[in-house]
Amino acid sequence: MILKKILLKNFRGISGIVDINFHLFNCIVGQNDTGKSTILKAIDASLNETNKG
Repeated sequence: MILKKILLKNFRGISGIVDINFHLFNCIVGQNDTGKSTILKAIDASLNETNKG
């Protein structure tokens, strides 16, 4: 599976809409508290979502 793009809307600490395009190789870097883990958690949530109900 190749992830090409993710669109985040009001997810965790991200307010508004953030559109992230991925390439063949990606490295997520940044200072503390800038949303690196939030991006990974959003990817995990979208790939592993379960139906509750």
